Amino acid sequence: MDVEAVLLCDVQTDGTVAATVLVEPVYDTSSGARIGTRIVNPATGADYTPVGTLGPCGGVSPEGCERQISVRTRCDDTNGDGTGDTTYVEVWALDPCDGGAPTLLGTYGDDFGQPYTPTAPVDCPEPPTDTPVILGTVCYDDGTGTVRPAAVLKCAGCADTAVTYLDAETGAQLTAPVLAPCPAAGRSTQLLCDVQPDGTSTPFLRTYTTDGATTTTADTLLDGTTAYAPTGTVGACPPVSACPERTTPTATVGLCLPDGTPIAVTVVRDCAGVVTSEGWINLRTGAYSAGPPPTGAVACGSSQSVQVSGTFCDVDPATGNVLGLVLIEYSYAADGTIASVRLVDATTGATYTPQGEVTTCPAGTEQPEQDIIQLCDVQADGTVTPFVRDYRRDETGTVTGHSDYTLDGAAYQPTGTVGTCQPEPEPLQPERDLTVLCDIAADGTPTPFVRDYQRDTAGTITGHADYGLDGAPYTPAGTVGICVAPPVPDAVVNTGLNRLTAAGTFDAKGAAPGLQSATVTVLAGTAQVTTSSGTVTLPAGLSLTWSVSDDDDSSLSVLSVTAPAGADVVTNYTYKTSAAG
Repeated sequence: MDVEAVLLCDVQTDGTVAATVLVEPVYDTSSGARIGTRIVNPATGADYTPVGTLGPCGGVSPEGCERQISVRTRCDDTNGDGTGDTTYVEVWALDPCDGGAPTLLGTYGDDFGQPYTPTAPVDCPEPPTDTPVILGTVCYDDGTGTVRPAAVLKCAGCADTAVTYLDAETGAQLTAPVLAPCPAAGRSTQLLCDVQPDGTSTPFLRTYTTDGATTTTADTLLDGTTAYAPTGTVGACPPVSACPERTTPTATVGLCLPDGTPIAVTVVRDCAGVVTSEGWINLRTGAYSAGPPPTGAVACGSSQSVQVSGTFCDVDPATGNVLGLVLIEYSYAADGTIASVRLVDATTGATYTPQGEVTTCPAGTEQPEQDIIQLCDVQADGTVTPFVRDYRRDETGTVTGHSDYTLDGAAYQPTGTVGTCQPEPEPLQPERDLTVLCDIAADGTPTPFVRDYQRDTAGTITGHADYGLDGAPYTPAGTVGICVAPPVPDAVVNTGLNRLTAAGTFDAKGAAPGLQSATVTVLAGTAQVTTSSGTVTLPAGLSLTWSVSDDDDSSLSVLSVTAPAGADVVTNYTYKTSAAG
């Protein structure tokens, strides 16, 4: 359906408002073709016969600035489980007269029957079926001769057809208000978005001011006062996509426990892009453990099973004399915890037995005079000769020189390039590959599992073993194949804006073939909007929206806007294009 029900006022010849009515399109239940229009009383749902002329009710504040009302549906987590179990609505107002800052008028039950105080507000996971909507705004006499704006609301999916009137400035509920004509509006504010080429968008407020001859605009942030200058494409704010589900767990390899045992880690990515480790598999035993890998797990080949601290001193508590220089050697267990600690003589490397108190060294204490390290003398032809370099240090630890020796202790003079020695290559071990596959049942249901391929030293596959994602042995019962990822939506939502300030026609459908919605706002003069249902004339101060459902693959079939000379008409629209386009 291209057009929703419209809220109008039945205005008598003397200017008084006889009633507020709903004008609803009527469709054939078989063909879906529009066959007529029905006018009803919104409070009772009964048919209504106008006594005057139907026209827009308007909606302005006493100060002369157009006041906008919006409804936001939220959920209340009353049982504390993190999920909303009770829906309610927030009624917001935007009044340019006080700077344009949005104001929360109040919170109500989702049928607007009475005020509601939430305990733990949360965003609803999906829009509820009974979505509250704003039918429009009217004006009423508050009994003191002052005309005030009021919002007309109802529950779109509720069986109860009654509407609720709320004062647009205070949020107070009104009982049978006396409707009256609204003053002329000269100012209005719209919420728009500044959309960048990468798809990010910044919401801002655009205020239109009309003096009857010209219309000017001013852009601010949502606080209504801070000036804002758009840098991208200005249009209606794009919808927010639902958060995707977690991805299928993926097994990653390349980590080892401190004792050298290789492990595979299964990870998933959540809606915010945060990667979480769900568990890990011991590749030697096939055992699965939930949670992150043990502390101390490092990249294979970078074992940290033993570490040595800096230099300490063995100090005589009575005299303060340094009795020896000590290193502390830590040995780690497979789970990363410290398994043992050994004191080492910093000069000889032998196990050290304290004679006094092992503590930090006093200032000026002599450090080990010489450090020995094995290096390699590499010739131009690649020949490598290992040797020992003995560094000499002063009491501050500064290297003052060195002597070179062969591995048997004889003096040695390097003739090539001196560098660190590459470790001897480790013996080739049979390789193992982990692959996530799916066991596809006859009805098409996929069950992901991990297949562990064994290879010999030449890389040839010699066999495999299957495990469930929890690490338990698994036997496929269906057809084994590659897991197919869920289809990615192939369409993106774009926004556009058109403004007619002279006589002319804007063909929104022609400009955007995948047209999803269009909001036409008449700032001055009148405008004619033509859709597949016919042509309607909009007066100044009225704004209407045509759209298709968010989950509908179709688009608006026809929509064009025609403005006569002297009119000022703004059209915000959204349209879908393919991801490739």
